[in-house]
Amino acid sequence: MSAIKRLRPASHLALVEGARGFRLVVTAGRGETFGVALEETYGESGGTITSHVSSATPIQTGRVVDALFVAVRKAGHQPSVLGFNRKVPIRIGEAEGVRLALVILTTQPIAKHERVRALVAGINAMSVEETYYWYSKCLGPDANWLPVAELGIESRRERAAANAIPPLNSLHVWWARRPLVASAAVVLASMLPAWSEDLAASFPEAPELRTEGAYRGWLLRLVGILGDPIRGRRLIDAANAVGTKLEGNGYGYKQAYRNPVPRADVDRLHAVLKRTWGDLPTVADPTAGGGSIPLAASRLGLPVIANDLNGVAASVLKAGVEIPAKRGLELLPDIKRWGDVLVKRIETRLKGFFPRGEGERVTAYIWANAVPCPRTGRLVPLMTNKWLRKAPGKEAAVRIVTVIDGVELMEPRFEVDFGTNVKRSDADAGTIARGKGVSPYDNLVIDGDYIKSAAENGLMSQVLYAVAVRNANGERSFRSPTESDLDAILAASSKLEEVEDDWTSRGIIPTEEIPEGLKTGELIRYGISTWRDSFTSRQFLAHGTFGDEFSRLIPEVRNELGSRADDVLFELALMQGKALNYNSRMSFWHTPRQVVGNTFDKHNFAFKWTFAEFDGASALYQWCLDQLISAYGGVARLLDETGGAELGGRDRLE
Repeated sequence: MSAIKRLRPASHLALVEGARGFRLVVTAGRGETFGVALEETYGESGGTITSHVSSATPIQTGRVVDALFVAVRKAGHQPSVLGFNRKVPIRIGEAEGVRLALVILTTQPIAKHERVRALVAGINAMSVEETYYWYSKCLGPDANWLPVAELGIESRRERAAANAIPPLNSLHVWWARRPLVASAAVVLASMLPAWSEDLAASFPEAPELRTEGAYRGWLLRLVGILGDPIRGRRLIDAANAVGTKLEGNGYGYKQAYRNPVPRADVDRLHAVLKRTWGDLPTVADPTAGGGSIPLAASRLGLPVIANDLNGVAASVLKAGVEIPAKRGLELLPDIKRWGDVLVKRIETRLKGFFPRGEGERVTAYIWANAVPCPRTGRLVPLMTNKWLRKAPGKEAAVRIVTVIDGVELMEPRFEVDFGTNVKRSDADAGTIARGKGVSPYDNLVIDGDYIKSAAENGLMSQVLYAVAVRNANGERSFRSPTESDLDAILAASSKLEEVEDDWTSRGIIPTEEIPEGLKTGELIRYGISTWRDSFTSRQFLAHGTFGDEFSRLIPEVRNELGSRADDVLFELALMQGKALNYNSRMSFWHTPRQVVGNTFDKHNFAFKWTFAEFDGASALYQWCLDQLISAYGGVARLLDETGGAELGGRDRLE
């Protein structure tokens, strides 16, 4: 039995029958502090065979105490069982133990509380299957060389700066993006053999294979980690603690995913894999999601087979991995050229519906949903607050006007106040909170059930209350809606009525009802029962115009580009996905950032009381094209650079 105890936990499964679980052993610290040791157990009694998994010092225990509380609660214990004087181990279930093990293992090198919390939140968001997978990699037979802590830090770095996220992430919205650095590690850990003297002897000319330590360093290099991220993270935390700024980024190298793998390393990797498997193994990912694993494998020159049951994921996979891997940067000029043609045609058709003042450029039209007041019948805009901008010294807010020259208005007007003219108490006070409204006409409550009933019966409308603009010198500002704005909205509605039947018959616009479900119930409760209802008439006109012009563009592109045509068209089609996400009744005005926020900002179909609209003629599709060019170019560049250090970056690794 003593020999069995020295085996790694993965080996127990084949040797012991009975329940698998975990237990926490409390270790006393100074005063009333304590640390914990997590052990894996096998046997019905829970103590037949144990294997140490990991330990947390009292300091680390304090950082992850919430995760400890969750684990013991799920095991049926009260959090109070955790104490410095606890002598008896605490039994916890297998699934909870696996998740807790990941928390303890991955947070060990991290000192900053908010970073620990973010990492724990990421682990909590994993499915059970994902936690088991990573746990097996952490404590499986090859655990002595998989750099879990380094990968954890680099995975956080990958999303730390909004302007430096992987380009695949910005190609199209997807809800479960996996870090590229971790994905590359998954691929390599699944295929590379454990280091051995036989492996080293097979490649006597390879210094990276001579020792186990060199082999681990090589793995880090293969995933783009070109320094010591643990030391870098500690330096950054120490500098932040005393309020000093480090020179450079603190790590001494770029984010891992941005570092191309030298061709010599790729060739060596292929040689090792062929020695191990007889030929290059194929990476199979049948649930590829956003495409992180296929992209990481493709960058290493490995054959990949990938797909997904979700049509959006499959489309992202094709546009974000397959086409860039096949066509590379050579397709980019065609995407740009035909994208420019498409954008200009859309602008020509729509510019009359989006008027602008002299020298101004519209950033966003800001709207509120509205219902009739149940007592007066006058229109009530439903606004959670009236702020447009809160930056000190640059404040801007709307003021609801209900009376002009003594005449009570059936529909309110809006004025924009700036700076010291903004009354903060009025700007903070909205007309809707927790589903209940307040009428600006009599200051009485409007019941939430009445608002839902009005929406379900077609009585909810939308009212434009502000326009965000950049003036001639580029300064951001706001203005009230003008008569030209309001006339253009009516004109857009009339135009949509004129073309809607034709577009419907040609399949340009959707006609489906929104299916009832957990994620869609909120929309349906507020009268959005079809996908068409997700947009104002002018938004829908803009999206339909794209579909119409895109359908007209298809034969032109195919006639001129031949075999490249469908790949170009596939990439251009993604512009519509971006446009729909950022131009609907669920997109919103992001007051802190002063931009339009996207529909899936919170990964759901949450109903928005107020929302933002892009300039559908001049801004929306040009921005979508710019985003597409940047994302496609970024992905293609990552693929083209693989092995390009010695090739001058000119030749793609095939």
